[in-house]
Amino acid sequence: MWTRQSVLPEQEPCDFNQTDYAVPQLCAGASDDGQFIYDAVYDVQAAWFVLTALHINPEWGFVESEKRVMLATRAELLAQIAQIEAAPLHWLEN
Repeated sequence: MWTRQSVLPEQEPCDFNQTDYAVPQLCAGASDDGQFIYDAVYDVQAAWFVLTALHINPEWGFVESEKRVMLATRAELLAQIAQIEAAPLHWLEN
């Protein structure tokens, strides 16, 4: 199970909705056990999404692993988020 928050617009980024995408955090999620978290932002100048996921050590709280990917479309972002939520450790290791 995941806790999520999102202000991701329904449309792909374009000239008419740049301010909707220029927010500090488009979407974020955390596994219920707190071991995995992700967040996504949109880089307006580079015209890509930046998705970052972390595996947090449950005992000590340090970052076990981190992965960051740049994605061209909203659809790609949503697909990657679905993969993270389905198998976070697998996503981080590949």
